[in-house]
Amino acid sequence: VGNAGVSASGNSFGASIDTVVYNKTVSAEIAEDTVLEAADVQVLVNSDDRYIAVVVGVGASAGKNAVNGSASVTVMTNRVTAAMGNGVTITAQGITVDAAQQQKHTLVAGSATLSNQNAVGAGAIVFTAGNTVTAKVGESSTLNALDGQVVVQAVNDSDVSITAVAAGASSSNAISGAV
Repeated sequence: VGNAGVSASGNSFGASIDTVVYNKTVSAEIAEDTVLEAADVQVLVNSDDRYIAVVVGVGASAGKNAVNGSASVTVMTNRVTAAMGNGVTITAQGITVDAAQQQKHTLVAGSATLSNQNAVGAGAIVFTAGNTVTAKVGESSTLNALDGQVVVQAVNDSDVSITAVAAGASSSNAISGAV
């Protein structure tokens, strides 16, 4: 997302905003009171999210004021669940309940302003993530692993890169900030 504003004699104003609200539920489950005999039993769930946001703004005025800003707002909620319900009876060589989530997010917000009088620029990023990754075996369940191996695991691997920049130049006043 981007904007550019240029004025030869007056004011230049601009703003760029990227907003993402993301809710996702991924699940795999063996239902309550299931009786199962098998070679191997696996309850596997995986969520893999990749997100890139680049928001930039440029403003210039040869006459008066240049004001420009950019913002990226991301609100993310993921629920990843691998489960065996209550009262499950399983006999197998190996039993696995595995919930995994991988995330890689790159967010960039930037602003540049140039003016003969006043230059004001801002870049801001807000990122919130409410992620729940769960692997569980319900109450009163019986797991008979003939090879002795029962694996119940939940893994969350997140990588978030955030860069906010702002620059301003003026023959009089320049104010820039980034958060």
